[in-house]
Amino acid sequence: MTRLKPTIKSLLLLMGFGWLSMSSHAVSISKPQQDEPTQNLLYGTWCDPKTNEWIIGFFDTIVVYENQAWHYQIVSNKKSNYRVELKNGDKTKLVKVKLIGKDKKRCKLTDHNRKIQLIHTPKPLPYSYPDTKPFVDNGYKIDSVTIHGYLQNVPNREKPFSVAYTNILTDKQDHFYADINEDGLFTLTFPVLNSTEVFLDWGRSTIIDIVEPGETYFIYIDFAGNPDLWQVNNEAIWHMGDNARLHREMTISRKLSILAAKYPYYDEYRGKLDLYLDVMKDIFERNSEATKQYIINNPQLSDRMLYYLEKNDVFDFAFRLMQGRFGLDRNKKEQFSVAYMQLADSIMNVLPTPLTVVNGVSPFIRDYTAYYKEKERGNVILSEVEALKYFDKQGVFPLTDTQRNAVKEATHVIGRVLFLQLRGKSEDDKEKVEERINEMTKPYEECLLTYYDLTNAPKFKQLLENEWINVQPKAEILTEIEQVEALNLSELLNDLLLTRYAFYTYSAKRKPFQDEAFNLLSQKVKHQEFRSLLQEEQNKYVDLQGQSIRYVESLKRTDHLKDAKDADELLKKLTEPYLGKVIYIDFWGVWCGPCKMQMEYAGKVKEGLKGKDVVFIYFANRSPEDSWKNVIKQYDLTGENVVHYNLPEEQQDMLERRLGVTSFPTYMIMDKTGKIVDMNPPVPMNTDALINELKKWTEK
Repeated sequence: MTRLKPTIKSLLLLMGFGWLSMSSHAVSISKPQQDEPTQNLLYGTWCDPKTNEWIIGFFDTIVVYENQAWHYQIVSNKKSNYRVELKNGDKTKLVKVKLIGKDKKRCKLTDHNRKIQLIHTPKPLPYSYPDTKPFVDNGYKIDSVTIHGYLQNVPNREKPFSVAYTNILTDKQDHFYADINEDGLFTLTFPVLNSTEVFLDWGRSTIIDIVEPGETYFIYIDFAGNPDLWQVNNEAIWHMGDNARLHREMTISRKLSILAAKYPYYDEYRGKLDLYLDVMKDIFERNSEATKQYIINNPQLSDRMLYYLEKNDVFDFAFRLMQGRFGLDRNKKEQFSVAYMQLADSIMNVLPTPLTVVNGVSPFIRDYTAYYKEKERGNVILSEVEALKYFDKQGVFPLTDTQRNAVKEATHVIGRVLFLQLRGKSEDDKEKVEERINEMTKPYEECLLTYYDLTNAPKFKQLLENEWINVQPKAEILTEIEQVEALNLSELLNDLLLTRYAFYTYSAKRKPFQDEAFNLLSQKVKHQEFRSLLQEEQNKYVDLQGQSIRYVESLKRTDHLKDAKDADELLKKLTEPYLGKVIYIDFWGVWCGPCKMQMEYAGKVKEGLKGKDVVFIYFANRSPEDSWKNVIKQYDLTGENVVHYNLPEEQQDMLERRLGVTSFPTYMIMDKTGKIVDMNPPVPMNTDALINELKKWTEK
């Protein structure tokens, strides 16, 4: 064998040909062209003809084998006998391939581990043997999944490969990312709680899959000039690994989801939810029939795939079913019919194992349990009401049955009043809102009088002022435990719901539970993994609480403005120190999830405007001081050009009414003269657009 000079070898490596043998039989692996059909016959995907399992793939610069991507160093061919030296980091492997048959579409593969006959297979084929394995159920313990991948001809390489799934403990989507290198390769390892339905490379490959804890697999996708594979033939996607069959079956089933009938939006059926139920049931039956026909046409589907198809149909329907609760008219105390909830109850009894294997389960559980809770306590939690209930149960401020019922009725109507008041902040709406409130409260005058008498009783006011602040965290958890246990669910679901409550509270308040409250909660949660995760979250917020604010000057005191009663004058006083600069205003609250999500991008925006005359002013709505400060610390929202106001509630409301703030977050731009010039600027997530918009105003 003649060795290449180092400079030529380096050149060939840069050109992507690898280190080729310079014998007369040296070849590169590249896709055969129409005018040279006999060349490069190794190229492509080779499968075991007995199982249709993908064993090896030869591509331009990459060989996929044993769940890994290898670069080849030497390829030599003598009378259809190929020797391929593979390299992956420090690992090397020699693979021998002998092409056989007249058309050279079969081969014998040999390495030190195996000898196997393969067939060249241009597209994935169904597996031909039974697979009766159930989904792995690890009892909901954190484990990891690793995906190796090769994206050939990938568009938008700068966009990372992504995995997303609904976290069953938080009911939020978790996202994980891996960069794609110059060869189109990536590796992504991410945590899962159990066998989990996931969304892969969404918006580009758009693949729905299921991963099992502890597994490693390889995915190969050839985009071949197609920027979006959602409607593209599934021949472009291949899988390798122990669960390759399941991954392939999930990919192929995309055609079924494309053809499925779409459920209507509940808003179209307000006041007619029984009709909504009938329409939904009809769609469910049609989709179920389509699934049955799909199964008939694909008789060798694995038991796991059959189980998923059945449960996916049910919980796609169930999720939409319980979303109907947002179509209920709370002003009329509307509830679902008996038949409606009997169906929902029956679905609650056929949850999949594990719960994480179908994405629709998490939101169904959320909406199902929320419906029963709201039916009992109303859709708004009022501190005074919770205090009345707590002091009644403790025997400190006992109520009669009549008074308890009056409090319950009053809770529903007061919650709706507060909702209307929040929605009707503009001056034009104020009169209409008052009329609507008067109309709404008229039938409840008696129970409202009882409620106001109780809450204004001197003894209760004293308890509320002196005792409630100390016992409120414990009382809130006791109430949650009582409501969860009243649902009569399994121990696992009880633990799940209490864990969700804790994560929701951490997210909303951004501070730790008081020790007594946390101990009560952790004692009630029996699942060890859930308890461990709660302890981690508690420790995180204890640590955050103990941190100092990096640039405390960003937090502005407004004691000197406490008597201000005019919104325009107040706004002028708050912003006039920054005249001559462009101001980006953010109305937010610690309780507002979307507000905090946007804050994740604030650092990039500030970095992109470094050196520019831009000030960021944050107005916090109904945000307790410790939670307010913790959010500022968590997202590092301080600096010489950052200003935070946490105004008294009356002044905050006054500003919001004047500026027409009816939702959160709300953003505005004020020019250098102090005039608001944009009431709907780009949000921080649209980082580049926002930076450009603010730069534009600095140049005027």
